[in-house]
Order: sequence, then C-alpha cells, then structure tokens
Amino acid sequence: MSRLLREIDAAAKDRLRQQGLLRASDTSADTPAGAVKHSQAPYLVPLQRPRFFSGRESQLDHLRNFIFSEGGQRLAIYGLGGCGKTALALESIHWMKELQPTRAIFWIPALSRDSFEHAYFDVARVLGIPGIDNDTVDVKQLVKAKLSSDTMGHWLMVVDNADNASVLVGDIGTDESEDKLMDYLPHSRRGTIIFTTRTRAAAVELAESNTLALKGLERVEAIELLHKRLGPGYHQQLEGHEKLLQLLSFHALAIVQATAFINRNDITLQDYTTLYESGEDDAIELLSEDFEDQNRYREATNAVAKTWYISFEQIQKQDPVAAEHLFFMACTASNDIGANMFLPYYTKIEHVKAIGTLKAYAFVNERNTQIDASTKDSQTYKRFDVHPLVHLAIRAWLKAHQQWTVWLDKALARLVEIRLGGSYSDRNYWLAYLNHGMHMANFLEARKMENRIRLLEQLGSCEVDLGRYRASEQSFLQAYEQTRDTFGEGDLKTLITRGNLARAIDFRGRWTEAEKILREVVSLLRKEVGEKSPHTLTFMNTLVGNILRQRKLDEAEKMVRECLPMYRDVFGESNDRTLTAMNQLGSIMRDRGCLEDSEKIFRETLALSSTAFGEEDKLTLSTLHQLGATLERQEKFAQAQVIYRQVLAGKRKVFGEDHPVTAVSMNNLSASLRREYTEPAKLAEAEQLQRKALSLAVEEAGAESRYTLMQKSALADTLRAQLKYAESIHMHQETLASKEKILGKDDPATIDSVFSLATLALDQMQYEEALPLFQRAYAWYMDRYGAEHLMTKNCATELAWVRRVMEEDRLAAAEKAKTRDLGLDTPEPSRDVSIAGRKDGMKFNGWRRRLQDIVKKS
Repeated sequence: MSRLLREIDAAAKDRLRQQGLLRASDTSADTPAGAVKHSQAPYLVPLQRPRFFSGRESQLDHLRNFIFSEGGQRLAIYGLGGCGKTALALESIHWMKELQPTRAIFWIPALSRDSFEHAYFDVARVLGIPGIDNDTVDVKQLVKAKLSSDTMGHWLMVVDNADNASVLVGDIGTDESEDKLMDYLPHSRRGTIIFTTRTRAAAVELAESNTLALKGLERVEAIELLHKRLGPGYHQQLEGHEKLLQLLSFHALAIVQATAFINRNDITLQDYTTLYESGEDDAIELLSEDFEDQNRYREATNAVAKTWYISFEQIQKQDPVAAEHLFFMACTASNDIGANMFLPYYTKIEHVKAIGTLKAYAFVNERNTQIDASTKDSQTYKRFDVHPLVHLAIRAWLKAHQQWTVWLDKALARLVEIRLGGSYSDRNYWLAYLNHGMHMANFLEARKMENRIRLLEQLGSCEVDLGRYRASEQSFLQAYEQTRDTFGEGDLKTLITRGNLARAIDFRGRWTEAEKILREVVSLLRKEVGEKSPHTLTFMNTLVGNILRQRKLDEAEKMVRECLPMYRDVFGESNDRTLTAMNQLGSIMRDRGCLEDSEKIFRETLALSSTAFGEEDKLTLSTLHQLGATLERQEKFAQAQVIYRQVLAGKRKVFGEDHPVTAVSMNNLSASLRREYTEPAKLAEAEQLQRKALSLAVEEAGAESRYTLMQKSALADTLRAQLKYAESIHMHQETLASKEKILGKDDPATIDSVFSLATLALDQMQYEEALPLFQRAYAWYMDRYGAEHLMTKNCATELAWVRRVMEEDRLAAAEKAKTRDLGLDTPEPSRDVSIAGRKDGMKFNGWRRRLQDIVKKS
C-alpha cells in the first residue's frame, strides 16, 4: 500500500471511530479479507476480490473519499468495456469491508431487468424483510423502503453494468405504466450508491456531474498486471512485454485475456505477439477467446471483442446514425478522422449527437485541435480517434454480419468524392485524408472495387506533389494492375493508368523504362481517341519532358513544336500543359545556343503562369528557375544568382526544406556559387547546400537512385572548385562506376561524370588519363547534340588542348633525347601559349583560371 493510501486509510478509521462505527481494536490495516472481529453487517457481493488488481491508486483514493463523505450521494464510474470498472468497484468495497465491517454492502448486477430484480430479492432476504415470498408483494419497493429508512445503518450499494438505459429507465416509447427500476433505488443520508457503466451519458443520467472516468492503464500499471497474471515461470521471459502491451493498447481486459491464453497454452509472450500480428483474423480470434475469470459474471462474456459486440448492438438500437458513423470509421485509419470526412447524409445535429454517443461509450476520443473562433462551422474541423482494439473489433463485427464490403465501398466512394490532391497550396486540406486513403486501399476486399482505382490515382498524384516518388509509383502500379485485370489491357482506363505509372517511373529517374511505356501509351491513345484528345496530349507532354531529360534534342524539339499549337487550341494559352510545353521549347532553345529566343519564351511563360497560378505556384517557380539558367548561359551571373535565391526561398516557403524540388533548387544555386571561385565563403555555402541536397536525395530515393548519383556528382564538382582534388576524384570515380552499373554507359548522367573526371585529370596535368575520357565524352556529345552544342564545343576545346600538350611533350621529349645524345642542354618549353589557347574553353569552368599560376610555376 502506498504512503498516500495508508494516510487515507488512517484518516478514514479516525472518522469512523469518531462516529462510533469502529472500535479501537479494529484498527489493523492487515485484517485479512472476510475476517470479522465483531458482529458483521449484511454483505451481499457475488464476486471475489480481484486477486491481481494493479494500480489505479488515484481512482481508489477518489472512491474511498467519496464513500466516507456525507451520505445520500451517488457516483458513476464510466469507461470503455473491459477497462476495469467492476474490478475497481470490487477492490473498493472489499477495502471498505475490512475497514468498516458494520457497513452493509450490496451488489446489484444491472445486466438485465431479471438480474436486477433477482439481486433485490436476495437483498430483501439478507435484510430479513418479511412477506417477500408473497407473489403480490413488490419486493423492490420493500427493499427501497428498508434502505431509505432512518433505522437502517450505513450501507453501500454498487449497481454494476448499468450500460443499457432500457434496464433502469425503460425504452423510449414503452408503456409508461411499466415501472422503472431507477425508481427503486433508495435514498438515505446513511447510504451511498456507486454505478459502473460503459457510457458517459448513462453516468451523467445516473449520478449527474458526480462521475469518475476510467481510461486505459498507465504503462507501469499494465506491466504490473501482466507480471501478476503470468505464472512465475514467465517472469524471466518478459523482454517482449512492451510491444505486446502496445498492441493491446494497455487495455486491462485484453491483457487479462492474453495472459490467460499464454498460461493455458504454455507459450511465450513473443509467441502470442507473433500470432496477434500474423493477420487481422488471427488478432480477432485471440480477442474473442473466452476464458475463466472469477471476477466476472458467469452469464457474461469474458472475451474483450465480444463485450464490445454487445455495445455495438446497443448503439444500433439506440442511435442508428452513431452506428453508421462507427461503421464508417471501421474503414478509415483509427486516428485523426476529420468530421467533414463522414458520409454527407446527416444533419449537423444528427452528426453531433452521433459523435456524442460514440464518445459516451469511450469508443471515440476527440482530439485537442486549435479552431479559429471566427470559423462559422467549427464542427467541420473537429478530429477524432477510435480506440485501436475497438477499431479492430468493429471490422470483425461487420464481417460477421456481412456488412464489411458494403461499408468499405461506401468509404472508398466518399474519399473519391472528397477528391484528394489538387493545388499544393491546399495540401493542408487533402493531407488529412491521405493516410485514410492508403489505409482503405490496402484492404484485400477493396481490390475488386472500382472506387479503389480512382482513389489510388488520387493518392499517386498527391504523393508526386509531396515528393514521395517511391510511394507514388506503388499507388499508380496498383491502380494499373487492378484496371488491367478489371477492364483489359486495351481499355482506355487501362491506358490512362499505365500512362500515369510511366509518369511515376519517370519521376524515379528510370527514364528509358518510362520512355518505352509512354511511347506505347501515346501510340495507342492516338488510335483510340485521336491526336487532339486531352489524354493523348497530356501524355505527349510527359513524353517530351522525358526525352528532353535524356537530351534527345532533335526529337524533343520536333514534338514540342507540333504539339504546342494543339495545346493552345485544346487547353488554352494559360493551361499548365501549354505553359509546360513553352518551358520545354525554351529549354531546347537554350541548349541550341539561341539564348535570346530562350529568354523571350521564359519571360512570356512566367507572365502567364504568374497571372494564372500565382507567384508561388510550382510551375511559376520552375519557369523562374529556367529563366535564371538562360541568364547564366548569357553570363549574366549576378542576375541569375538573384533568381536562384528567389526560387529557393519560394520553394522553401511553399514545399518545405526537405522536399525534392527544394533540393533541386539547392543544387542549382550551388552550381551558380561555384563560379565565385575567388570567394571561399560562397564556395563553402555551395558545399553546404550540396551536402543537404544529397542527404535529401538519399533519404527519399535511396543511395543508388539517379537523382542521388547526380547530386553526388554535383557535390564532387563543388569540391573540385575548392581544389579538394583527392575527395573530388574519389567521389567522381565512385559515382561513375555506379552510374555505369545502374544507368548504363550511354546515359547522359554517366557521360557527365566522364567529362568531370577528364577535367579533373586535366587540372592536375594528368594528360594520359584525361585523353581517353575526353574522347569518350566528345563522341557522345557529337552523336547526341551535334557540333554546334556548347558542351560539344567545350569538350572539343579541352580535347584539342590535351592533344596539343601531349604532342608538344612528345616533340620536346624527342628533342631532349636528341640533344642529350649530342651532349647539349635544352631549356623546358613554355606553356604560356598553350594556356592562352585554352582560355576561351575555360569560360564555363571559370575556377580553372586560378590554375594558370599553378601551371606556370610548375
């Protein structure tokens, strides 16, 4: 017993002694249960004292203080079925019996009208009330009169399981002439009544504001109960208790039920946990397993799931709308359920009352959310959680009553109706539903429901917007597979979902795989719905972006020039697909070296996008970035850097620090800062940004994804700008090997690494290593870009310079050998001319100008 309980115990005895109800000899706190030191008052309790009672000290304190307060009061203990209300009441009255044997104690089960009346008959018999065997006598009235009289001593009555309102107060609409059991509860200043009930509503009706809420066990209490319930042989095997208790939500009856199963079947906690986690059906079977418990009624079920089934059926009768709310929530995730997510069939008053009923049963808890006081309809923004075990039990009940698939399809349709996704600026609206959508889509039974396909496509689009590209691919893949299996490979719906899957694959950086699918989809759509169908044009737009990323400039330019007039005609000048096509054309013009045309296109697109979508829209920020890249190619470095910083700030504000599109802008700004090779602070900032971008890429896409490898290459370039050659070379070599393995030797990103390693070798005058690398890169650039592309020209300049230096070295070596044979001295050749010859080729690698002095000194 805790110090606080000992103090309460002593204070209670002092009060009883002052009232003459306790003799001086009856002060032992260690009197065993059932021991009587003098004449004992009537005691009618059919249940034994809980042998393994644990915790609940604050609630026990509250009850004990209440019992010793002025008489004539009523208190109701309420809480979720199986949380330990009866055990708490039993522990209190057995403590009371030991402390004050002269107080009469009566236990009245209110499971049914019969159980109530039978208990009253037993009370009458124990009290010796005459005439109770006469069928014409109202025994209940006699008991009430006896306990209400001043001649009766102190008494305590527990009315247990007062869950069903119809038992005590009668059903609404029944004959008013039928007596109500509530009317037979006695009133006396010497008497106290304690009710236990599952609902707060019943508790308030029975005891007004004098209620005691009983929630789940605290962690320490749950561990104590588990230890007590398990046999001694298990105490050395409790390593897994934390996980098991969390699975059981620290629920008292669930813990008792689990330990009974473990003891009876001689298994470990880990065995039970594995069984529970092996599937929902197994979990329900475990929660439905009956067991012997001397502290529960013989006629009542002991299984935790079955105790709630009774409540579900009561709710169906008393409040059908509340039952429908509960069935809907069985389909959603168990937490953070928005009030505006429920089916829109009910009035606001019906909804409020339904939630009130579910909260009263402790099935649902309302979250503490901040609501703007000026909001007209605050109910819309309320959010709720369902008890995890109740959540599981509802689904089992629905399945048993052949209602599960009906409600799952309703819930899927409701989420599709809400429309997940849309503008990223509205993400606070649709983010709240995302978890529920993923939860519903994963149910096995949903895989035959067409609403699941539509929901998965919405989920995939949301995940793209959030930068969760792996999750997006999975959603679109499931949508495609279900559509194909339902409608066939050639159906229009299947083509669209397959195109969306290709889009997700493209975001993952698997460009070749995405290109193959997109070409097939576009070809089939042209035949199925025509060239100018919105579906065809949408996926042509995606295909152009894909081949442009692969630097297939000729085909990309041809396609975008063919499609742009159709976009304007079908979608309009300011549509996002039209503006995306304009950006694609501007990017091609920049790569062609048509920088004035490129700038003009981007400025026009920027004006249209800003007007149509706002300055903080993803498309607007992307267009602004493209304009910055064109200005940088025009050597307007200061203007470009201002734009890059503006774009990065905008993306941080709109998307957050950790979004992939923000990481792209970090990379762009870092590349711009690398040009400031004479300013160490800017180079340090560039490295910091690049390392952050690399970290984000690894976290989202994995260490070997395309975007991670590209970020790693960019970081290696930044290290090169800081003359950290050893680290830069190692990183480039490592990245090149990964790119050749994962992306292929002919991928654009692979060739970028080849060129970077070549320039690193050249920086350090390692011409033998640089030559084959430049030759490989130059051959690829000529084939993919042609002779006039900037990268082709730069590579040609560097390659020519390497060849010239190597030829000079060869001639110098030959001359040196010749003069040595003649016994003459020959001065080293000057490299000034060679360096000057490379000057034009170094404009896009500005930091190498610092190497002139190093080379001269060498």
